[in-house]
Amino acid sequence: MPSFFFNINKILKSKVLKENKYEKMAFSLAEPNYPGFSYLYLFKEEFHIEMATICGEGPTVKRVVEIVLQNLEKDMLYKQKVKPTRFDEIKLFKIEREDESEWEDTSGQEWFDVKYLLFFIGRNFKDYKFM
Repeated sequence: MPSFFFNINKILKSKVLKENKYEKMAFSLAEPNYPGFSYLYLFKEEFHIEMATICGEGPTVKRVVEIVLQNLEKDMLYKQKVKPTRFDEIKLFKIEREDESEWEDTSGQEWFDVKYLLFFIGRNFKDYKFM
């Protein structure tokens, strides 16, 4: 066998994970456009893996706001505007990002700064979940 096959084993980790650790770590693969992870659009991209691992799929508004409040010094919030869509019947929010909506005018009243949005929905809709 060529020697490069032996070197791969030294680079890649191949440990068998316990089920609960596997479940938690699997969230680190999530993207904001996956169902249950639109809340990641509220954060800068470098925080997506950590937030997905902490919050998991479909966290409540309260849980997301709690984490933001405990980490205000981290400057983790997305700087552009986001568009929340509220579904009252099922108590959900879907978040869209300004740069993801190429065809829409983002100057309308439905677009908010992330900090203001979290303040508003955190006070009024804390039991809602993110789609």
